[in-house]
Amino acid sequence: MWSDNETREDLLGYQVHASLLKDVILDSAMLPTSIGIFGNWGAGKSSLMLLLQNELEEWVKQTQKKNEEKKDGQKENNLILQIPFNSWKFENYENTKNTLIVEILEAISSDIASRKDVFEKADDLIKRISLLRVGLFLLKKGAQFFLSAEGLPQEISNLIPSVDELKGFLKKEDAEALVKDLKEKNAERFISKFRELFEALVLSAGYRAVVVYIDDLDRCNPTKVVDCLEAIKLFLNVANTAFVISADERIVELAIQEKYHVKEDKNERFSPFSDYLEKLIQLPYKLPKLSFSEQETYITLLLCKWKEPNLFPKIHKQYLEFREKDKYTKYGLEVIRRETQVTRSVDEWMPIVPLMNHFLNGNPRQLKRFLNTLQLRMRMAQVAGLEDIKPDVLAKLMVFEYKPTTRSKFEELFGFQLQNNGYLPDIEIMEKSAKEGKSLNKWGSNWDTDEVRMWLSMEPSLTGVNLQDYFWISRESLEQGQAVESVVSRIVADLYMRFRSLGVLSLQKDIEQKVPKLTADEIEMMTLLMNRELRKDATDKHVWNIIQADKTGLIFNSIERVELLFDKVNVGDVNAASKPALMRLCSFSDSHKAFIHSMAWNESVKNLLNKDKVK
Repeated sequence: MWSDNETREDLLGYQVHASLLKDVILDSAMLPTSIGIFGNWGAGKSSLMLLLQNELEEWVKQTQKKNEEKKDGQKENNLILQIPFNSWKFENYENTKNTLIVEILEAISSDIASRKDVFEKADDLIKRISLLRVGLFLLKKGAQFFLSAEGLPQEISNLIPSVDELKGFLKKEDAEALVKDLKEKNAERFISKFRELFEALVLSAGYRAVVVYIDDLDRCNPTKVVDCLEAIKLFLNVANTAFVISADERIVELAIQEKYHVKEDKNERFSPFSDYLEKLIQLPYKLPKLSFSEQETYITLLLCKWKEPNLFPKIHKQYLEFREKDKYTKYGLEVIRRETQVTRSVDEWMPIVPLMNHFLNGNPRQLKRFLNTLQLRMRMAQVAGLEDIKPDVLAKLMVFEYKPTTRSKFEELFGFQLQNNGYLPDIEIMEKSAKEGKSLNKWGSNWDTDEVRMWLSMEPSLTGVNLQDYFWISRESLEQGQAVESVVSRIVADLYMRFRSLGVLSLQKDIEQKVPKLTADEIEMMTLLMNRELRKDATDKHVWNIIQADKTGLIFNSIERVELLFDKVNVGDVNAASKPALMRLCSFSDSHKAFIHSMAWNESVKNLLNKDKVK
């Protein structure tokens, strides 16, 4: 099995990204900076952050070695502090903003205390941190007393440092001004001074860079997302600091929108939420979807790691060396065999690669989860004594099971083979028709699609293959009635809940603005969520509002998605109130219209549809 956690082991070719970001951080002219590592769920953002940390750690070691070899001459400053912060783990804290600042101060304090031989004025620096902690406490209480009409509570007043206590850190006039600002509740001035104190601390400590990694921001609730952003804003433009933030920027935009309630103008090219984010992120770094070549490389390396655990360190080292010279070429099994004696145990798994390439979405996490499920089922077959199960045949069935839009077809295949002693009826004719571009209506009109055509055309052929044991292995999925990959990404879940809270007119604007930012797979996830609601209640008004509001067919332009929408839904319960939404679906294409009219609606809905048909 392959771990689903982030890793410093680069199998995606992300080392080049990590090296580039390392160079940015080490360039003093680029600091201070904030770097946004953006990408969809499972794209490998956290792993890239770990690779970047590793790159900087290696640079520190190499620079230290060079400095030790220098007898005379100026030594290079290699004092770098890296601070990881998982915002999701601290989501339940009262104030995520303050928690982040505390973590930064604690990390600096621990670093200074543990390396007093490096820091000439360690005690003085630690004393400054203590003063900042007092300031942070006052910031935390600021929401209560800076905005209140009353004077400062006595317990707060007692914590305000005196001018004499501040003399060691500020000029006398600045110390006096700070104390005055606190007592007069001038929050803006106080925060400004807090930032100045923090910057003075970083410079006095001699750090070349303090790098703060903020991970899993897009897993937090909207309030906590904005909390973290505001904390970053507090420290922006502080010398020698770099903030590295990983997130799905679409979720961050939704959080900002929810926080500030600013209406988005669909005629504007940039939204106010994107503008807000751009002010915080100086260097946006978008992780692209893996190409077919990159997917094949990734899957091949995962298989080698599983099948050749002792040989894999050598394979991985050669892969990294290969990528340094060639950033684009596929690193396949044929290349690996030039340098290593990879056994044939990997070969029987290689036919699954084209299937995964064409039917999965190139998301590293989903590719790994698919492989984990495939491997688990192969183990199950072995334990059950099913020795003839082949991974490529199992994978060919699973890609249909995996995708929401083909899930119902996977269940139809199960029914076909049940009626034919494990064999698919007319499969040889269907495969031949697919390759020759002929009609695929032999299994029903819903099978005549480009997606099915590709699936039937690809190896392995299912002609003459008894699938009874293959479906037995998949029985838990068939019983549960859900796809292998049932995870819905955070952006889809958030958008869906937002859509359910809006009326039709507001929904139209939201769909036009936000659905184009979703991938095809994410739109299928959205459709799957709506299908599950309709299965529970076929008259769910929120779902019908979404259907009606999809004015330009951004969600339901595909007939496969409409089929998924109504899969196993008792449409006989649907009432006449759903007519506008049904008319909307009918308007997208003749195929949509034919499908809607073919369904088993109750008489009142049928009459409404037929009246419209006559017109």
